[in-house]
Amino acid sequence: MPITASEIFSDEVEPQNDRSAGCPTLKPEAYYGLAGEFVRTIAPHTEADPAALLMNFLVMFGSIIGRNAYFRVEGINHYCNLFFAQVGRTSKGRKGTAYYRAREVMNMVDPAWSSKHIKSGLSSGEGLIYAAKFEDTEAADRRLLIYQSEFANTLKVMARTGNTLSSTIRDAWDSIPLQTLTKNEPLRVDEAHISIVTHCSRLELRRLLDEADVANGFANRFIWLHCERSQCLSEGGCLQEAEVLSLVEKTRPCVEFAREPHRLERDSDAKAVWKPVYAELGAETDDEMVCAVTSRAESQVMRLSMLYALLDRSSVIQVPHICAALAIWDYSTESIEWIFGESVGDAVADRIMVALRANPEGMTRTQISELFSRNQSSSRINFALETLASKKRAMATASGTNGRSAEIWKAIRA
Repeated sequence: MPITASEIFSDEVEPQNDRSAGCPTLKPEAYYGLAGEFVRTIAPHTEADPAALLMNFLVMFGSIIGRNAYFRVEGINHYCNLFFAQVGRTSKGRKGTAYYRAREVMNMVDPAWSSKHIKSGLSSGEGLIYAAKFEDTEAADRRLLIYQSEFANTLKVMARTGNTLSSTIRDAWDSIPLQTLTKNEPLRVDEAHISIVTHCSRLELRRLLDEADVANGFANRFIWLHCERSQCLSEGGCLQEAEVLSLVEKTRPCVEFAREPHRLERDSDAKAVWKPVYAELGAETDDEMVCAVTSRAESQVMRLSMLYALLDRSSVIQVPHICAALAIWDYSTESIEWIFGESVGDAVADRIMVALRANPEGMTRTQISELFSRNQSSSRINFALETLASKKRAMATASGTNGRSAEIWKAIRA
């Protein structure tokens, strides 16, 4: 049964109500089934965000089961690998805590997966392919969970000329063969099953996520969730070992079931619910940035619903599975609006916009250039200002000083 937010916490440990203004709220439908039970068990004993706990559990389950279960759409198989980005304040979002809480359970479910198939250090497309080329002693085992605690470093590396990491990550989400086209040592990996969990702050993300990676489909392959500390536990939690073992014993048969070949389908009730939802998920929004980052909504919701079904040990996706998946996607959409909602998809323009809002009296072009320590060309700054003007985010006015006129740029207030 779904659980409410108040049910997640015990009477003795109340949630901390200090979430930032305008932050999203996860609907109780998301806490369906075993994933919800995991959150219900762990949340009273951790400062991690319940939404982060939930998604870490789902991503790890999707990684540990491999690629035997799939849903077929337009001749393409969709598997249960997810890319998940936790966005919150540095050291205050308890992002790593949520990851290690979920890993504690999955480590006991499958110690071999935990020890051999989790890696860090996204730095190049070639490196990711080599990491996926792990071979088990008996057969090729292409499961790989990438845990990247500092996503900002990855984004910086991706910005370098010639780096192929962005395109390789996109191929990995699509579960198509990963390959390099180098002349001397070409490399190819088939049937890789790659999942990603990563952390970033809102400020780093807005500054470093290149507009090209928003437009080319890199960003919309991630499920972005706003995460904050849920409560203050000065002495830590008091989770009992028996509670963890109970979760392990309930998760293990779900993993065994999901590792068998399954072609998932929706039942008739789920199809009736999915039809209008599918059209709504594909609708565009007025905010170009948000629209670009959420444009893979249908596939993301489908994969989430697959995971909920498999955790029920079912190869049939039912209405509660779709409702749970939609609850997560609604939260992700609201998180994306919180992260990117005021962004125009241009890093220079976004930085100028922040400065203009902080200086309501306006800024001259000289002052704007000084924002970048004069490391941005005048043509690049002109392009950014034209972008802000075209989107009605900022405007130029003339200001007379000692008989001379200066161009002053000001933010346009909503």
